[in-house]
Amino acid sequence: MPAYIDQRGELLETAEAGRGIALRGDALARYLIVNIGLVEVHAHGAACQVRLRPAMSEPTSLIALLYWLADRKPRSIRLSTYHDGWQQRTFSSLGPFITFISAFVDGQGRGDWLNGGRHLRRACRPASSPFGRIAAKARMIAWNIDDLDVAVGFLRRSFTARWSICQLDHERLETMVLAKSADYTPFNARFDRSAMSSLAGYADRSYGLSIARLHHDAVQTMRARYEDVDCVARFEGIGDVRMRYHSFTMPVLKPNGSVLLVCGSRDNPMLDLRQPLQREPTQIVN
Repeated sequence: MPAYIDQRGELLETAEAGRGIALRGDALARYLIVNIGLVEVHAHGAACQVRLRPAMSEPTSLIALLYWLADRKPRSIRLSTYHDGWQQRTFSSLGPFITFISAFVDGQGRGDWLNGGRHLRRACRPASSPFGRIAAKARMIAWNIDDLDVAVGFLRRSFTARWSICQLDHERLETMVLAKSADYTPFNARFDRSAMSSLAGYADRSYGLSIARLHHDAVQTMRARYEDVDCVARFEGIGDVRMRYHSFTMPVLKPNGSVLLVCGSRDNPMLDLRQPLQREPTQIVN
């Protein structure tokens, strides 16, 4: 049974990926790949099959695909790509496949990604943010902020998006992550395994500083920040990755006078604060 990698890099079973779509079988598979841009993966013992539409696939999906394949160490990979019809390629090992697929990651409009700067942010109103309704829940964490386990348990029950509890290191202008949800895209395995680390270690230093400056402003004003983010971060061994998401940052005052930050983010691959990317028009494939 095939599975699908979505725009956030998450692996979905067929039933979950096709929820709410009145199609079944191969018609559903083609719709998910060609019209939505999901990456289909299927393991057959030592062989793996991959189907995708390069013009619709997000770099995050392609990078998650490489991790999925690396975990399985396939002896052969059959790749089907869609461009005015299906084209087939077979790779005898993971190395040549990585070289081939990396061209999509590196080549999807990088000039457009960097147009206007690497880190673009746009303030938005709480009412228009996907986090507007959960701000009150985040404030309740202040009641248990001295007991980190209780706060983490509360976030796990209350937040459907990625979340983290952070503290700003003012001297080094770095954001220290005290606790985080398990659904961060695994661009950096060392960061994912760390219980407490700096966001500067998740990607390049520039990305970490941009987050730290945002957190510094939130601490200085003690006001929640709702923003749309369209940024380009560089990851070791991967290169530039465009990330688009809604963010929520709430400063929480502890009884001892120090401040922690409750943060949430939710990916939105349709968010575009730059010039539109050049892509093929979406079309229904029967």
